[in-house]
Amino acid sequence: MPNPPHPGPDVHPAYWPALAYAGADEAKTHARAVRWALHAGDPDQAIEAAEAATAAAEKSRYGAEQTARYAPAKEAEARAHAEEAEATARAARRKSAFRDDWGKLFSVYVNEADGTVFATNKAPGGSGCSEY
Repeated sequence: MPNPPHPGPDVHPAYWPALAYAGADEAKTHARAVRWALHAGDPDQAIEAAEAATAAAEKSRYGAEQTARYAPAKEAEARAHAEEAEATARAARRKSAFRDDWGKLFSVYVNEADGTVFATNKAPGGSGCSEY
């Protein structure tokens, strides 16, 4: 997504709520990338995707702030999208916390139905399954 324009009279007021929605949608896409990177055993890619989700949430929040200023009738909707984007980014950052040693100690699985990440212990004598 390109950088948003600077606020001002030249920008149509409908742009700002659309930016809030697009940022939330982009955050969801990056959160899915975190899950798939973990599933593939690539924690570095998961961390990059979580950072991208955070940046998308910032765009969404910026869109919501500008909506409040230039299109107040759509403010509640834009704020809801921004809050959703921020929650998605937080979850993506939490899930991307699987780092270097985890690949040696755990197998990571993703429940495709709801996106839940599971880690099973590969250590000798290890057992159990942890949900994240």
